[in-house]
Amino acid sequence: ALGEALVSRTVTTAGETIATPRTPTAAASTRDALAKGLYLRCFDWVVERTNEATATFDEDSTACGLLDIFGFERFDVNRFEQLCINYGNEKLQEKFCYDLFRSVQDEYE
Repeated sequence: ALGEALVSRTVTTAGETIATPRTPTAAASTRDALAKGLYLRCFDWVVERTNEATATFDEDSTACGLLDIFGFERFDVNRFEQLCINYGNEKLQEKFCYDLFRSVQDEYE
C-alpha cells in the first residue's frame, strides 16, 4: 500500500476512484516529503521525552539548557537539522579529546 501510494495518486469523486501514476520526479518528491515528515515527528518525540525526563518542578526554574565545548544553546524550536549539527559537533569534540589525550599519553610512553 505504501509503495503504491508513493508511485501513484488516487482521487475519489462521486463514487469513482481514479489512480494516476506519478512521474519519477513526483514520486521522488513524495518519498522525500514522507521521509522529512517522519524525521520531524521522531525528532519532536525525542525532544518531548527529553524535556519530560529533565523537567523540574521548582517554580523558580523556567529553562533547562545544555552546555558543550561549542557553547551554550537554547532554542524555542528545535529541528532535525539542529540535531545533525549538534551531533557533528559532538563527534568533532570526541575526536579532539581522543587525539589530545592520545598525544599526551604518547609523550609519557
